[in-house]
Amino acid sequence: MAPQIRWTGRGRRAGPAGIGAGRRPAPLRQRGLPGVTLLEMLLVVGLLALLAAVALPRFATSATWAAQGDASARKVVAAMRLARRMAVDHGATNATGYRVECAGSTLRIFDLGAGAYYATPTSLADGWSFENGGWTVVFDPYGGAQVQAGQPAYAAVSGNRGRWLVHLEPATGYVWYEESK
Repeated sequence: MAPQIRWTGRGRRAGPAGIGAGRRPAPLRQRGLPGVTLLEMLLVVGLLALLAAVALPRFATSATWAAQGDASARKVVAAMRLARRMAVDHGATNATGYRVECAGSTLRIFDLGAGAYYATPTSLADGWSFENGGWTVVFDPYGGAQVQAGQPAYAAVSGNRGRWLVHLEPATGYVWYEESK
């Protein structure tokens, strides 16, 4: 015959197998509930540390390359905007304008009226250069621009791990850049 189980007034069962029968609960592992040992936790933490040690330098390197590419593209845009500004400002005395020459990893501004370079060449960041041999743009006194015949309306600045495009709107001389995906 099965042992009788009676209910107490507090909603607990009383009897030989009841919860309130005076027995202590078993430890977590013996009850079959999930748990983690210290050794398992240390192994997981060690693996995460190893992955972080491998991945973080790679992320830092890619961020450095992206910043160098962005800086190189900004240099090209700044030179283009300077040449356009000088062409407009000096339009009364220089009717031929200014030319920006981008070749290799340097760019220069040439004063067409005086027949001389405006300043020393500017270099792009290490490892970055112009694609397809370069890019040449002439800004007229009205702010417009002409790209040398046979060249696209953008300059591609590339390095080992990235590529940036510097765009030009010829009618207005507006210059901007973007990262090429």
